[in-house]
Amino acid sequence: ADVAEQGEVLVAEKVVGFKKIKMGTLENVGSGEVELPQQEMQTTSAWLTVPPETLARVSPSREELIDGLRGVSYLLHHLAPIFLLCDVRDLAGWLGDTTPADGSRVATRESTRRRLLEAERFNPTIYLYDSHAGGIGLAERVFEILPDLLRHGRETLAACPCAWGCPSCVGPVNEVGRRAKAIAAKLLAVLTAA
Repeated sequence: ADVAEQGEVLVAEKVVGFKKIKMGTLENVGSGEVELPQQEMQTTSAWLTVPPETLARVSPSREELIDGLRGVSYLLHHLAPIFLLCDVRDLAGWLGDTTPADGSRVATRESTRRRLLEAERFNPTIYLYDSHAGGIGLAERVFEILPDLLRHGRETLAACPCAWGCPSCVGPVNEVGRRAKAIAAKLLAVLTAA
């Protein structure tokens, strides 16, 4: 059985670079690194930890599971605002684990992926948290509707005509991997079977 919880979290964000995009054509005209201070925010979150026995029913490959979980995280983050009647930017999503973060490091998608791949204990956790300091009640509502959100996610994946992933389901395939949609579909099927 998966473990869904809610509570307070400390979110730290750090901008490490920029990209210049030409208006109209969206052409990339440059990029660079920046040194800005880390921003921290105490807020509320709902999270879903998927236990090893559930993951084993989906795929033996940890790498595939991480891609699928990132896809589920993307999907839930983009579906939740439909249920909550809020903007997608009012919520944020993150795939991590239940291990407390090392405050001296910035957790990027790549470093988190590496940590999940290399960790002895594998308890991946999908976090959906309020993008506003202190929270505005969205995460609590996500926690309440999580079973419906998971079912709707499964239906959304089944109805999406793309082969591997797109911004309408698990996210762009170049961000989540070619197996993300298939693994996310299996994962949602297992999570919603009851």
